[in-house]
Amino acid sequence: FLDNGEGGTSTWVADLPWALSDEEAVSPNHAWSDSPGTNYANSIPSQALTLSAPMRFTNHANAPVLSFNHRHDFLAGDSGNVEVSVNNGADWTSLANVTGSSGGVWKRARFSLASFTNAPAVLLRFRLTTDASGTADGWHLDDISVAESPSVVAAPALDEVTSHSVR
Repeated sequence: FLDNGEGGTSTWVADLPWALSDEEAVSPNHAWSDSPGTNYANSIPSQALTLSAPMRFTNHANAPVLSFNHRHDFLAGDSGNVEVSVNNGADWTSLANVTGSSGGVWKRARFSLASFTNAPAVLLRFRLTTDASGTADGWHLDDISVAESPSVVAAPALDEVTSHSVR
């Protein structure tokens, strides 16, 4: 699964005001924003960007990994939540709680989904919650993917090491 923000909105169910925006992106021109062009609102109990159809992991995945680029600016008491459901959204399991600020820098996040490999229907969502004490820019998401992680990555073999080069 890969969403780089360029394929439109059909892959996700976006609670307003979540939308694709061209204000910030890693590649190439669009990314998801919880509040395009403005700050997020006060007192949001739950505002989600939810995968529109579940992924099927049974017999297809051994070590799936969710990864995405994100940039965030949250005030104290506000957060972004990365969550997964295996029962069509009746219950959600938290993978991460994003708080604070990334300092205006895009960062890569990776989360193992290996504990869900026997699930016939896996949903993902990114959910914003805020308190009543103020607003900030919020959360931008780009290059969201789920892919199989290799079980072993061999270390590189280095030779011909000089002060200015390595082979």
